[in-house]
Parts: sequence; structure tokens; C-alpha cells
Amino acid sequence: DQPSVVLCAYTITNGAPGEASVRRFIRQNNLNTPPPETVPRKKFETPHIGDLWLSDFMHGQRFKIDGVRRKLFVCGIIDDHSRLIVGARWTLHENTGALERVFKDAVATYGCPKVFYCDNGAVYSTTHLQKVCARLGVALVHSKPYDSPSRGKIERFWRTVREGFLPLVPHDADYSLEEFNQRFAQWLAHHYHRRVHHGTNQTPLDRFLADLKNVNLRRLTDVELERYFYQSFQRKVKNDATVPVDSVLFEVPAKYIGSFVELRHPTGQ
Repeated sequence: DQPSVVLCAYTITNGAPGEASVRRFIRQNNLNTPPPETVPRKKFETPHIGDLWLSDFMHGQRFKIDGVRRKLFVCGIIDDHSRLIVGARWTLHENTGALERVFKDAVATYGCPKVFYCDNGAVYSTTHLQKVCARLGVALVHSKPYDSPSRGKIERFWRTVREGFLPLVPHDADYSLEEFNQRFAQWLAHHYHRRVHHGTNQTPLDRFLADLKNVNLRRLTDVELERYFYQSFQRKVKNDATVPVDSVLFEVPAKYIGSFVELRHPTGQ
């Protein structure tokens, strides 16, 4: 019998195919690379509220919104210590505008976190979000690609939404987006935040309130909030002393003709 080598369920007899073909097959399929070492993931929890917020989007189901069946997305932010949902909103698009609105509302209500942890997708990697976090003094941290377990708490919350909220929503009804979000806010307030969480043996609301005396949450005034969350971009001033913004012309002093100017406006406007 001729010696043979078993390679990925293929039996290769000496001499057919050639050595070069075998090496190419091994290289193309990364068969000479050892499997990655499995790193044990230990349970982690920050000591106080506001130490760490985790954010993510979930793809929802199709509901009739203003007479048209549309796929919905929900952006959520969870406090790591208490499991309280500090921000959440259903939207028609998974985009930066939705994220910024939820993040801004969360900061307005619960103050500034120390760390804002999210995935490395395009929505969370914008220059604007980086600038906002820098102005707030919040550390923006991205997880490694395809590392969903590192965001396990928000992923577990999405499971609760799928199993606990969505089955309660009639699929044949017609909603406005605001009505759908009001229904979700009521479910959060009366069900999720008041039910004992398996990971803490406390309700998220009780755990959050119990730790308030131990921390000094940094809150912002309305003026500070608008200043920190403003949008900024550059435009070149045209020869007629105007700059275009979304097909609308704005007039600027003539001395800036030919120069680049920075334009600012509040988020969502």
C-alpha cells in the first residue's frame, strides 16, 4: 500500500497531486495556522452606576408605521452596574442620528458616564461621536470585531425585548413612531425596570437608586448639553459670500470669501 495523507476529508496519494498544489491548498485554506487560543471570559461588573454604559442596536420586526409596514431598529444604552436602561428608542434607520439622540437624552437624564462602550461599527466610529465624548470627558471604547460576548449585558437585554416586549405588541395595528416608543417606554418603566434581574438579584431601578448615594453623577445644564452635542463641519465660502448646507445657502461676512469656515448647529437640527 502506498502511504497517504488525510487532509480535510481529502485523501492525497503520494505523487498526485504535486507537492506545490498541496502547499497552495494548505496556504489558501489557512490550514497551517494554529486555531486561536480560547480565552476564558470571566464575569465582570463595574462597582458603581455611571462607571460604564454599553450601547448597541437591535434589528426588530416589521410593524405598520403610519400606514406602511416598516422594519424597525432600536438603539439602547444600559448601565453596567444596575442594568438600568438609561436610553432607548425605536427608529426607522440604524444611523448616527438615532444614536446621538438616544445618547443625548441619556446624558440629559442620568448625567455623564465615565466610559461609553460600543462595537466598532460605522455608527459608533464617527468623528462627531468622538468629539462629543471628548467634550463630555467620556472615554469612548470600542469592542474588538465580532466580540459580542464583551457586550453581553446589552445582548441579554435584547433577548428580553424579543421575548418580553415584542410578543405584547399587536402586529396588525397601525402606529406612529412616537406611539410605538411610548409603548416601549411604558414596558421599560413598569416591567423591565421593576422586575428582579437574574444577574443582580435586584430590580434595575432599586439597584440604581441604592447606589446614588455612593456616586456624584456629573449633570449638565441645557446650555451645556447643546454646546457639547453640537454638529460641526467645514465649508468653503463661495464668491458671493455664501456657504451651502443641504442645498440651502447661508450668507457669511464677505471677508471670508475663498476661505474654509467651521459651521455649527445643535444635534438633530
